[in-house]
Amino acid sequence: MTYLLLRIDFSDDPNCNWCSNKLRSGKVRVLQDANGREVQAGPTCARKNASNPDERVPDLTKATLELEGDEPPVGPSIVTPPRGPGAKGSGGLSAERQEQIRRDRAESYLLLRVEKLVGYKDVLFPRLQVIYQRYLDKALTEDDYNYLDNLMAKTKADRPKLSLRNLQATYACHYWIERFLEQDPKPFIQSLQAQLKGRLYLTPAQVGKLNECLSEQKRPLEIDPEAFVR
Repeated sequence: MTYLLLRIDFSDDPNCNWCSNKLRSGKVRVLQDANGREVQAGPTCARKNASNPDERVPDLTKATLELEGDEPPVGPSIVTPPRGPGAKGSGGLSAERQEQIRRDRAESYLLLRVEKLVGYKDVLFPRLQVIYQRYLDKALTEDDYNYLDNLMAKTKADRPKLSLRNLQATYACHYWIERFLEQDPKPFIQSLQAQLKGRLYLTPAQVGKLNECLSEQKRPLEIDPEAFVR
């Protein structure tokens, strides 16, 4: 069966769809089969079984650092595609690669605002929902990408709590807070959840407490304490 690599995401399920190796970090590759069923894998099995192993896909885990792993952390950056055939931008990236990065960022931003942070104030609005449906139908247009580019630039300047960087940090903390509450609804974790939903922000010290919880679970993963926009 053919599988398509969709995104990099969090998961507390340690099972890989293909092998017996446990996925301990909480960071997985999500693939989709021809019937639309999503499965998860580590980087090696994803590369072996995906039809698009080298394609850039949305990475919703960029506010985290892997303490052990095969990939260095990659932080968010703004990329402006160079003009002209064969042109190269900063770092010697080709125009094609720059465009892949641009689309990856736009799709990540869309998923965070429409799918991953449902219920957070001011995160979702109707036009994003329309664009998201086209994303699900694999029919995003150049106008959609341009709109998302402009929205990311505007929020970074005018509403930084809704910027890509801040929503990446919010999602990382949101995901693990939800998991910790399912296991043990401690009042302190509940207070972090309330602050995160109300302010889209946690202090470095509060993120440090979440990292202590991750360490207690022996996950080789931590959330960057400086990931939020101040």
